[in-house]
Amino acid sequence: KEGGRRAGETIDLAHGHLADRHGVERILRAWGDSTKSPLDAAKSAMQELLAEYLNSGDVAEARRCLRALNARYFHHEFVKRTLVLCIEAAVGAETAPRLLGLLKVLSDSGEVTASQMTIGFGRMATVVEDLRLDVPAAEERMAGLRLMAAEEGIHRGPRGGEDAGNSSD
Repeated sequence: KEGGRRAGETIDLAHGHLADRHGVERILRAWGDSTKSPLDAAKSAMQELLAEYLNSGDVAEARRCLRALNARYFHHEFVKRTLVLCIEAAVGAETAPRLLGLLKVLSDSGEVTASQMTIGFGRMATVVEDLRLDVPAAEERMAGLRLMAAEEGIHRGPRGGEDAGNSSD
């Protein structure tokens, strides 16, 4: 009987919190939104960061936003998303040089580690297969990106150029 009474009190208390003004928002902020995982939120933020960078060209702001994500272990996703945007860009657009320039700054500063760069480039092997449906020259574009990255000192795959997608950081 005691447990049933306490359960009822707890339910009443929860209903009261939810009924309060902005109660649901406060609960979601405290307990998290189960429909959006922290990784999904980081992916969305990275995509927004890259879109904003392409619009503004503001390297300092891009660096600040990447640091604010506080997800160094997940920078390989940032690298992968950057490379995907380069491949999907219109031929002749300045997208690839600008984004590779951003990767260069992040690599030189150590904000994106060499191992995260290797993982990001390595993950592109499977992504390129999917991209071929929309961008028939995806493999050739990726080969060009690898070459430019090596020439600029952004990324050199292990053993002379092949990337290992299963590295960890």
